[in-house]
Amino acid sequence: MSQDDDRQTFQAHFQTLELDAPTLKLPPKKTIVPEASVPNTDTKSLPRLRTAPESPDASGDLKVVGTIGEGGMGLIQLANQVALDREVAIKTTRKADQGAVKGLLQEAYVTGHLEHPNIIPVYNLGRDDAGTPLLVMKRIEGVSWLDVMLDPRKAPGDERVDTAWHVRILMSVCDAVRFAHSRNIVHRDIKPENVMIGGFGEVYLLDWGIALATHEDDGPERFPHRSRVTGIAGTPAYMAPEMTKDDALEIDHRTDVYLLGACLHEILTGEVRHTGDSLFEIMYSAWNSEPYDYPPDVPSELADIANKAMSVKRSERYQSAEDFKQALQGYLEHRQSVQLVRDSMALLNSIEGILAKEEISDEDRARMHDQFIEARFGFRQALKSWPTNPDGIEGQTRCLTMLFRFLINRNEVAAARAVLAEFHEVPEAVEKELELAEKQKAKREREVAKLEEFREQYDFRFGAKTRSITALVLGALWTALTVYYWDMDAWKWTVDFSGYLSGIAINLGIPGLVIAVAAPKIFKNRGGQQLMGIVVVTLMAIFTVRTIGYIYQTPRIIGALAEWPIYSMAIVGLGAISERRIAMVSGTYLVATVVAMNLPEYYNLVLAFAHAFVFARMAWVWWPRTKKKTPDATL
Repeated sequence: MSQDDDRQTFQAHFQTLELDAPTLKLPPKKTIVPEASVPNTDTKSLPRLRTAPESPDASGDLKVVGTIGEGGMGLIQLANQVALDREVAIKTTRKADQGAVKGLLQEAYVTGHLEHPNIIPVYNLGRDDAGTPLLVMKRIEGVSWLDVMLDPRKAPGDERVDTAWHVRILMSVCDAVRFAHSRNIVHRDIKPENVMIGGFGEVYLLDWGIALATHEDDGPERFPHRSRVTGIAGTPAYMAPEMTKDDALEIDHRTDVYLLGACLHEILTGEVRHTGDSLFEIMYSAWNSEPYDYPPDVPSELADIANKAMSVKRSERYQSAEDFKQALQGYLEHRQSVQLVRDSMALLNSIEGILAKEEISDEDRARMHDQFIEARFGFRQALKSWPTNPDGIEGQTRCLTMLFRFLINRNEVAAARAVLAEFHEVPEAVEKELELAEKQKAKREREVAKLEEFREQYDFRFGAKTRSITALVLGALWTALTVYYWDMDAWKWTVDFSGYLSGIAINLGIPGLVIAVAAPKIFKNRGGQQLMGIVVVTLMAIFTVRTIGYIYQTPRIIGALAEWPIYSMAIVGLGAISERRIAMVSGTYLVATVVAMNLPEYYNLVLAFAHAFVFARMAWVWWPRTKKKTPDATL
């Protein structure tokens, strides 16, 4: 049914109620009181109670002291009960109106039948000399619950008036209602205005004037039974849906549960449950009783309790006042958990604010780190005291998801996976993100492993010291041998076979032996192997050049012109692989070639100088040194 159809249906129903003009104009917080249904209104059978004003010579059962309150039809007086010398309250009618008399007797019969700590005790029921009924009750000094709601400073005692305080008052009201239900009595007008709070924290549910008996066979005949009453009754601002119908047979104990829920609604919002510009609008709200959307500052547990208690269907409400009270008791027990969740949610909001910044300072990171720890601990403690706290579960999920993504963004995948163990239920999106992050991490690890392997294979720190010493030894050897032959005429100098062999042995064999000795350390990785490969190729190239020179008996300087470029290219290769600073001296042999061609008499000295400079340079560059940065940091 659409909203318009529903409204039209109620409008048709509302017109059948035939409410009179005074009722239609009644304020929404005032009670609609139908004609009482007490079978017998004859007050002559009531005992006579003598009343007298307070004076030295006055006599009587009751001495009236003053007036406590009065309404259109009723009057409450303060009196002294002479026999016991105690203050009592006398409720009577202002006029000899049969309806008012019926209402007072009805309240007296019901209240007198319900002896409970949260219901005002009735001391006596009688009549005065004029036959006006007198209901004698305990005098309560206190304040109405509604007054405390409007101004917490009016609360008796020095207790802190907060939501928990009001919930405890409501639980005491539940006790009175629960007892009445055990006697098959439904109150029908539960509201904060009808609750009195005594000076020492006593709680009393008042005004049982429109109460109904639900089981006629179990109660006294003088009790008003729902099968015998007609007309709308109750306070419109709090009414249950069934109270908007002129059918009291639909009224039962779950109606009072709704009214208790309406009191809780007023605690949470400061407003009555049903509002509107007219009685029609207010009662239409009661007819619908749609779930209320409570603001975020209202504890969700209490919001759920209120909406359940005020369900439009009686079968969906708490089925007893005791069930409703137990739900409130659960809230009080969970209150610390609720507060922890609130505090932790505030921390999460602060963290989100930091993460939303374009640039996060070190101070922000430190604060965010502390807030993550505090929020995470707060949710954990909240769920420890109340494992099913829905807000706690939602908040913890939000907190852990934020922390998880923060760690993922920092590539801390292992720490992110550890966070999953704390989830009440791991969100599917988080699992997918973790799976993707782990794949990316594995890929990065493979790439890093390759880079590490490459670094180790081409890390020229391995065998650097041996390589430096080898270069120094080879340089010294070749320099010495070259100086040894410095006085030979390079243009005329040729060698016989024995000289050729000795030259190969001395110039190539000895260096080869030195290199062979150093090879185990130099060959540790691929970089060293490539260096050794260049050296071996160089030696073989020199061997080839010298062999050709021997065969064709060319002058030595001609062979040198072919050898020295080989030296130069070898130095370039060594520098390109290991250290560019070595390649920078490769031109030394080219310069030496030019000098030797112009000063052939100094051929060997020029070559000796070239060997000494180049190999000294290689030894110095290769010598291991401590670097400020680690090899990993340079990759």
